Amino acid sequence: MAEKKEEKSNNGNSFGIASVILGILSIIFVLFVIISPVLGILGIIFAIKQKKINKNKWSTAGLVLSIIGLVLSILFLALIIGYVISIQKVVENCLNNPNSPGCADLLKYMPPNAAA
Repeated sequence: MAEKKEEKSNNGNSFGIASVILGILSIIFVLFVIISPVLGILGIIFAIKQKKINKNKWSTAGLVLSIIGLVLSILFLALIIGYVISIQKVVENCLNNPNSPGCADLLKYMPPNAAA
């Protein structure tokens, strides 16, 4: 009987430990825009599941790390989108006004039919 209780208490932290690992991986892989949010969301789900089973430090740490990883990946994605929009505006400006400063260098790398 005592062994079963020990096994149950050891297994009771598995979702919390998994959420901590997923949260850490989510932070590490923040530059990979597709992987990081998935890891963060899974970490949050496991942390919530751990809190329902047995609220402990693992579930809290996993939840915090997973939320940090998810927020960082969303911020990085927003940064990438902003950067792409900025580049698009510069290219459009150069196509509309090829005499703008710096446009000559940019336009020499573009195909000849890009302005069409």
